[in-house]
Amino acid sequence: MRINLDKSLIPLKFTLRVLDENFKLHFKEHKMLVNDDELNPVFKSRLYLDIYNEDDILILKNEKMVFGVPVGLYLSRDKNNNVNPEFPNAYIFPFSEDGIEREVNFDSLNDTVFIEFIERE
Repeated sequence: MRINLDKSLIPLKFTLRVLDENFKLHFKEHKMLVNDDELNPVFKSRLYLDIYNEDDILILKNEKMVFGVPVGLYLSRDKNNNVNPEFPNAYIFPFSEDGIEREVNFDSLNDTVFIEFIERE
């Protein structure tokens, strides 16, 4: 399922239901200056995500959105491959319809890069 974000509302926080639990997703943009030209500054934009559980406890902070990589993948299972019950049992990841890897930023969001959500069973 595609998560349609209105990028004009970023930073954006909303609730996502995963199986029988609610999680709050907080999408943020971070701009970084990439040159030293005071008259013509150039910024690079990246998207980040925080995830909170139903009790508003932060379980993932400032996860950079990377094309094709589920956010918090390293937190979803332990070293023995057991599911982490505190983390959403879903994959949330940026992708493109044509499968071509792209930078995930404010400008590419909903243009060439989309956020996908897939529940795991």
